[in-house]
Amino acid sequence: MADVLVCASSIHGHVTPMLEVAAHLRDAGHAVRMTTGSRFVDRVSATGVEFVPLRGAADFDDTDLDRAFPGRADAKGIAKVKFDVSHLFIGTMRDQFDVVSAELRRRPADVVVFETTFMGVGPLLARPGPRPQLVGCGLIPLTLSSPHVPPFGPGIPYAAGTVARLRNRALSGLIRNVVMAPQQREAQKALADCVPGARLSGYFMDGVVHLDAFLQLSVKALDYPRPDLPPNVSYVGPVLPQARGQAELPDWWPELDGSRPVVLVTQGTLDIMDLDRLLGPSLRGLSDEDVIVVAVTGGPPVEQLGPLPANVRAARFIPFDLLMPLVSVMVTNGGFGGVHQALAHDVPLVVGGDTEEKAEIAARVDWAGVGVNLRTGTPAPEKVRDAVRSVLGHAAYRDRARLVGADIRRSDALGRVAAEVDARSAGGAQP
Repeated sequence: MADVLVCASSIHGHVTPMLEVAAHLRDAGHAVRMTTGSRFVDRVSATGVEFVPLRGAADFDDTDLDRAFPGRADAKGIAKVKFDVSHLFIGTMRDQFDVVSAELRRRPADVVVFETTFMGVGPLLARPGPRPQLVGCGLIPLTLSSPHVPPFGPGIPYAAGTVARLRNRALSGLIRNVVMAPQQREAQKALADCVPGARLSGYFMDGVVHLDAFLQLSVKALDYPRPDLPPNVSYVGPVLPQARGQAELPDWWPELDGSRPVVLVTQGTLDIMDLDRLLGPSLRGLSDEDVIVVAVTGGPPVEQLGPLPANVRAARFIPFDLLMPLVSVMVTNGGFGGVHQALAHDVPLVVGGDTEEKAEIAARVDWAGVGVNLRTGTPAPEKVRDAVRSVLGHAAYRDRARLVGADIRRSDALGRVAAEVDARSAGGAQP
């Protein structure tokens, strides 16, 4: 039995898969603690996993990020991506690190399992003395720089060949040395604040190469080819939400009888303060189509959608494991978890997202041939309509979704994480 500390940023879409990991490790007989935002205490405790609350800036409320981080609402496009990197991730590093360090002093762990955006584990690599084995889990597209792929961030389309590699090198330099230079400096300052005198050994988004193991929670078919992938990085498939079985369903559920295509529209659970970014234009654009539109707000009351077109059915939440088998296409802002859940059910996509890592996810959906990239987070109604028509009218999207879905269903992410923990805990602490 190993002692395992699981870490997740205080973001619903990150806590959910990492809690599945923590619960699976506990069920396998390990002693498991999980640290994340205090609002998740009941969810974590209900699994039997010991809860450790984050504190300070790291304990933010992700249900209203604009309120939690003043100034965020005014940022748009790449400026919002940079704002989030600075405040949600780099800016929470010290408080995360303090909680992790205190826990390791209270009770040493054999292995720390954490997700990509939880930056408070990385400083353990720079601190002198023995440390636990560090296993990272990728809940966003792989950020690691390579001349074979475009630089992470703006969602630049993939291209192969010598010219493309030259392009990637040039753009990577621009992103690293100009666009994200302030964030590189902030990451260096935050690291030195955690471990005095410590220096970053490279670009702050490339830290996965220094971990004992990094498990990308996706499949290779949904990412760009990387012939130079480091040996410590593996694609293990996504951690999908556990099926709920029976659940209370809306009274209109019987209408999803297959007589018309079902189009699911969602903005996920994070970018939901303004439902007119994607949900609104989608409902307007599809109002005259011969489809049933299922609009899921992810939290806000359905009344915020305003008057609904005749072919729209709406709910705050619906268990996706029950809904997805009935869906013909999903219109989404591109959350990593939702994209994988759709593809696990062979559902092709229309993606309209430009916040956080959404542009990168949308670009990969387009490259993999499993959907259409709207290349904006606020599309015109006609653009959504045309994209849905294209996906419904071309079998290639559904065929590619089936192939990627088969890869997902063959994967065993929880089993791979557990195997890594077993192997790492047997090896003991790192000197």
